[in-house]
Amino acid sequence: SSGINAEYGGLDLPMKVVDMFGAGLPVCSRDFSCIRELVIHGKNGCVFSDAAHLSRQFRSIFKRFGEPECQHLSILGNGVKHFQSLPWHYHWQHVALPVLREGFEFKDYGSDDEPSFPVGGPLTMM
Repeated sequence: SSGINAEYGGLDLPMKVVDMFGAGLPVCSRDFSCIRELVIHGKNGCVFSDAAHLSRQFRSIFKRFGEPECQHLSILGNGVKHFQSLPWHYHWQHVALPVLREGFEFKDYGSDDEPSFPVGGPLTMM
C-alpha cells in the first residue's frame, strides 16, 4: 500500500494497511514518514523503498512457498495477530501519545483516575 493522503502532508496512516491488519494479513508498504507506526519490517509486514526493493522482498517471501521450511509468511502473520491482540490503550500510550507530547505540555487537572489534558502546543486547547 502506498495510499498516502497528500491532503494531510503525507502524515496520516493509509487505511488499507489498517484494513489488511484487521483481516489478519501482513502487508508490504512503501516507506514513508509514519508507516513504521503500523508496519514493523520483518515482524508484521515489509517496508520497501522502490520497485526493485519490493521485488526482492517478494522473491524472499515466496522463495520456498508451500514447502515446510518456508515460515516467512507465518512469521509475518503471527506478527499481525500480535498487533491485533494489543488493546486500544496500548496503541494510544506507545504510538499516539509520544507524538502528541512533542507539541503539548500535559497538566493533570484531575485525580489519578482521570486523564491529563494537553495545554498549549501547536493547537490551542480551550
